Amino acid sequence: MSIKTKLSLIMSISVLFILLLNITLNYYTTQENLQQDSETKMVMTATQIAITVQQTEFSSGYMDEIFGDMLKVASINAAKELDPDIRNITNKQLAELSQEIGVTHISLLVRTLDDVVVARSSAAEEIGLSTKDWGYWHTAFLELFEYENVQSVQEGQRGKHFWSGPFEFSTSSPESIDKWGYYYDGKRNYIIDPYIRSSDIKDFMKVTSPDTVVEETLKSNPRILEVTGINPDTFGNDYMREDGKDAIHYKLGNRPITFGTYHYGSLQEDKKAVRQSIETNDHVVFVSTIQNKKVLKSFIPVTYDDKPTQVISVVMDYEPYRRSCGNR
Repeated sequence: MSIKTKLSLIMSISVLFILLLNITLNYYTTQENLQQDSETKMVMTATQIAITVQQTEFSSGYMDEIFGDMLKVASINAAKELDPDIRNITNKQLAELSQEIGVTHISLLVRTLDDVVVARSSAAEEIGLSTKDWGYWHTAFLELFEYENVQSVQEGQRGKHFWSGPFEFSTSSPESIDKWGYYYDGKRNYIIDPYIRSSDIKDFMKVTSPDTVVEETLKSNPRILEVTGINPDTFGNDYMREDGKDAIHYKLGNRPITFGTYHYGSLQEDKKAVRQSIETNDHVVFVSTIQNKKVLKSFIPVTYDDKPTQVISVVMDYEPYRRSCGNR
């Protein structure tokens, strides 16, 4: 082989090598840029929803205080009308008093040897309810009886002789969202419990729910498969099912999934990502295969009063992104 031929061959191989290197670098650069673009869009989507969540929490807190103040006034007015001995009070009397002071119902709670139960009520379905399994609510009742004030419970609103829990599903009527107040001044043998069950509360919770924003997001961007609100305190606990439902933690304040759906879950990976996003206060992104579908998942923490309250998960279809890389 002549020198000229060898040089031509070497030059051809060199050019081919450079061309292949350029194509490879271009592919990976394109791949990285596309993934960055996808991640940016996911974070932007989650950020928009996070803003809605923060506004919802602020609005709910404001409404919570307003209803709490109303219930405190109602409790004090009820105390003026009720006999200090529960044996001298009838359920019919409580029904009439409820209308007079402008609340939906009034219940009276008494302490037993190992529980606090509803002994009288204008709502028949409330009578006999045990509160032993109500968590910090039960603690609040015990402290009211013991100290005439709630001392250790941080949730809800505390006042002199008074405590009000946050908006919550009713135990006796699970489809209803109620607001309760609890009053005990040490001058009677029961806690006065007025509560409000209003369509206004339900409508307010529905209008301010992030689910509305999630629905619009999914409609406008078909690449986004799912958006999920995650409660980092209960997500992935022993009682949570694969679909995110939980027979133990089902209240507004402790549900593992606070809004959206959890159909594209990979529980162990997701638990790790949720924990990491909370610890670093930053978003976490990774690729996963779920239901034989390759997806891009992101987890973005939401803070309220400088505390992480939720993590928003956004799941995007990886296939369009993969096709874009192939075409380029």
